[in-house]
Amino acid sequence: MNISPVVKEAWRINDEMNRVLLEHLKLNPELLYLQTPDKNWSVAGYLAHLAGSKKWWGTHLHESEVTALADLYQTQGESFIIEKNIEKIQEIFDQTSQVILGTAEKAPNKGRLPYASLDLYLMHMIVHDAHHRGQIFLTLRTAGYAPPDEDTFWGEWWPDQTAIGS
Repeated sequence: MNISPVVKEAWRINDEMNRVLLEHLKLNPELLYLQTPDKNWSVAGYLAHLAGSKKWWGTHLHESEVTALADLYQTQGESFIIEKNIEKIQEIFDQTSQVILGTAEKAPNKGRLPYASLDLYLMHMIVHDAHHRGQIFLTLRTAGYAPPDEDTFWGEWWPDQTAIGS
């Protein structure tokens, strides 16, 4: 099916925002252990959830291709062991994003996805990432740490100032 160029561009920019966040976390890997004020999830837990959600929804599009993607957690009984190696997290984020977009681009239809189109599915994943990145930022700030620099983080979403008013 065709994925609109605008959605592909939004997907690419979303990936870049995730990359900027992960690069920021590389500067102090201890930030991965920070938890939300309610002690519900750690920063690493949110990251595992982001990749895992894309994978889970992607299996509704093409199960065999997406199931092979690595997870950022392992289960031991009823416990989850969350990946905290930032390079491994980045690698899995990159692979998951590429496979999900590639699978959507070559899909003949929307499979078992409950969306009107594959564009809406991909936009849902982008909005989902943004929601949880906001929670990660709040977790960092609540613990007294700065999130990534706004200009670097928002980079490509900022309008081209030379194009405004022209």
